[in-house]
Amino acid sequence: MTSSEAASASAATTRGVALLALAIAVAGIAQMAFVGGYYADRTSPLGHWSDASALLLGVLTAALVVTVAVTGGRPVPRVGLTLTALAVAGCAVAVKGSLLILTATTDWFAAGVVGGVGWSLAAPWMWRASAVDDARRPFAPASPAHGVVGRVTALVVALGILGLPFALSGADPYVAGVGLDGAAPWPASVALLAGGLGALALWPAWCAWWGVALLRRARRDA
Repeated sequence: MTSSEAASASAATTRGVALLALAIAVAGIAQMAFVGGYYADRTSPLGHWSDASALLLGVLTAALVVTVAVTGGRPVPRVGLTLTALAVAGCAVAVKGSLLILTATTDWFAAGVVGGVGWSLAAPWMWRASAVDDARRPFAPASPAHGVVGRVTALVVALGILGLPFALSGADPYVAGVGLDGAAPWPASVALLAGGLGALALWPAWCAWWGVALLRRARRDA
């Protein structure tokens, strides 16, 4: 393969990752729009569309993680496989959380806690993917500021692990909150917030920034 062919292949790979990142951003925007529409009219089906968008976010993120690993952009060679496997497993759990509410198996709060736990397993991958220690690393962040935002996102998402006891036991957080004026225990509430704010808002926003930067990089390298 000539140098020009190698550069073209590299640009195509970068473009593929960029498009996946932008797809995550679009799914995130759609999910938030559907949530807003649902609260404006609770008789509409937008709540289900929001849950479906959250499910799609999990699927797309798993695809992004695998694509980055397969194309040589692993976070760290020695631990890349572990972080990739953990992130994919986390995305699967997050998808399960969406399915729980889509199939009316649990209420939205319990499903959200399960989703928050799942996303927390992807936080280590997000943290490493945000590293700016080597700008030459494939799919490196757009800038130091982009890396900082990514790390903040990873930290917020990681808080979802606080919901693990509820996810493992299958206990309804509201029932577990009896004695606290019916309020859900704070760890469950934090897990729900981590999934909602971190994974469904900050993560898509970070991916939008990343995707645009990678497309520019692909055009430059083509």
